[in-house]
Amino acid sequence: MFSPYVVGGHTVRKSKELVGGFEKFAFESGLSILMYVSKASIYNGKFLDDLMWFIDGLDEVEDQHALDIIDEVEHLVGADEEGHNSLMVGLLRKGVVIHHGSVPLEVRFLVEDFIRGGFARICFATSTLAQGVNMPFDIVWLENMRFQGEGDGERSLSFKNLIGRAGRLSSEEKFDYGFVYTKNPKLFSRRINDVYFLKEMSLVDSPEDCPPDSRELVDSIRDGTFNDELHIPQSKADRLRDNSVIKAAFDILEIFYANGGDVRSNIRGEHNRDRREAVKYNLRLIFEASIGRPLLYGEQAVFDNAISIFLQLIQGASFRENVGLRYSRITKRDEGRAGFAQFTQGASKLPNSKLENRFSLFDQVLARNVSYDAVVYDTYDYLDQVISFSLSDVFIAAFKIYQQVSGDARAQKVIELLRFGTNDSMNMLLIRYGFSSEQIAEITPYIRYVNESDIVFKETVAEAPLYIKKIVEWYLP
Repeated sequence: MFSPYVVGGHTVRKSKELVGGFEKFAFESGLSILMYVSKASIYNGKFLDDLMWFIDGLDEVEDQHALDIIDEVEHLVGADEEGHNSLMVGLLRKGVVIHHGSVPLEVRFLVEDFIRGGFARICFATSTLAQGVNMPFDIVWLENMRFQGEGDGERSLSFKNLIGRAGRLSSEEKFDYGFVYTKNPKLFSRRINDVYFLKEMSLVDSPEDCPPDSRELVDSIRDGTFNDELHIPQSKADRLRDNSVIKAAFDILEIFYANGGDVRSNIRGEHNRDRREAVKYNLRLIFEASIGRPLLYGEQAVFDNAISIFLQLIQGASFRENVGLRYSRITKRDEGRAGFAQFTQGASKLPNSKLENRFSLFDQVLARNVSYDAVVYDTYDYLDQVISFSLSDVFIAAFKIYQQVSGDARAQKVIELLRFGTNDSMNMLLIRYGFSSEQIAEITPYIRYVNESDIVFKETVAEAPLYIKKIVEWYLP
């Protein structure tokens, strides 16, 4: 043990030996550990390489509340289906948590309940999420000292935020403290003594620091040409008024609502494959018009994946169903999982002018060895980072402009699809109440009626599974 506040405190001469070594103390003391690891190591499974001996020796969780949480996580990610083997769920049963930004939000909330309940022995987290986990651990374990940030100052700030998770406050009158483990005490001492000053200028006021893909947005905010109604720069809105975009929007509406039908019946099934491809083509035309250039090769792959997921979503597929469909395709289930995994591009925000080439999320990985969890994480990133963050505002703006130009009321239905994933009025009300699409599918059989001011459930909700009761308990009498 050493003090980073003493000159040369990290040296052996000024350190104090912990009898038996810190690793023995950490893993045999029963203390909780927040272990910072890289996201890449979570995806490829290497984060466990040095610790399986310890995890294998842990007893399985027996507390009923903890088991209920695990069962709900398993259901949300679709790991209760045959062949969907989730390492994340298996580790939870040992009291081992995985927590990072690509874990679906609902799962993160459940995992945090698991941690607050005192059921977690180890939490593996990336630096970004570890800084935001407002739950103390007895030990923060720094497997490496690489932190995100521009320059040593920002990296040191991230480091200090992370090690602040060590130690549990209690109501008892005693000195509360935690431990931090590092393999690089010299760098640890330097980081903790670094001074960081917040920049006085924002990104808007310092355009030289602005990434090229964000330049148009930043410029519009700075010069007052951001269109608040459409939520995009006015220059982008002007490009979306082009006749080619108006025609593309019309063609999409003609497919979605052909012959007065609904979206599901008009795009579902193998016989409607050409219609889905036409929708994808026209959405790509709209997006390329919005950014003022063709998509790069790698961007195209991301865009195509995102639209495929979106089209499944508006046909009623839940998150777990979307994951299952992707996992079956990537692992070549219909071909007996022979050979290497099917190509799939990993999620990335769009536009991304660095994404010139395609790259596979599972390059040279055998189909039978594809990580189910990695597909879960990547599917969530597509929904969160690509569809919601990168594409929705552009498409909503395009259909608003189309409606202004044409007076076609069907455009509002597409805007509903982009916002809620459905044109069903009850489902939209439930989403406004805060239920997710996955929860809606589960609770709908128990709903008598719903309106703007109330949700009334049937008497049969009393016999519903426990996780259903937990979802709706706020609304029960």
